[in-house]
Amino acid sequence: GTFNNTATGNVYLQDVGGLTLNSDYTVSVGDNSYDINFGSGSRAAFQNDGNFVLYNVSTGKAVFAVNSETGVISANSVLQLGNYATASLPTTSTLSNLGNGCTAYASDGCKPGEASGSGTGVPVFYSSDGKWYSSCSGTVVTA
Repeated sequence: GTFNNTATGNVYLQDVGGLTLNSDYTVSVGDNSYDINFGSGSRAAFQNDGNFVLYNVSTGKAVFAVNSETGVISANSVLQLGNYATASLPTTSTLSNLGNGCTAYASDGCKPGEASGSGTGVPVFYSSDGKWYSSCSGTVVTA
């Protein structure tokens, strides 16, 4: 609908998996700040300084922020990496924006000293040579 300066109501967000989330939203057009509140626990804000921030409403603290000028991502939380079997780690044909330094978790990747086929999992990073490397050993990850 049409609104001036501030409007409140419902917005429906749908992810690619088909899950629909019903939330309250507040849009402040005058200062270009956009907030989406999810129940009583969290709030997402596109702030008028150009930053995107996720807040914990109970504490009032930011738990995740992206600075639009510097590109710095700040997380006051645990980040969960994508979890893949080594043979299923993304490639540039499965993930078009895959680039140098992307990170994931190889659930069956071998730590130093683990025998082939007995990997218990390692964090990995993608290199511009098209290979995934174990963050533990610095070598190409193996299962």
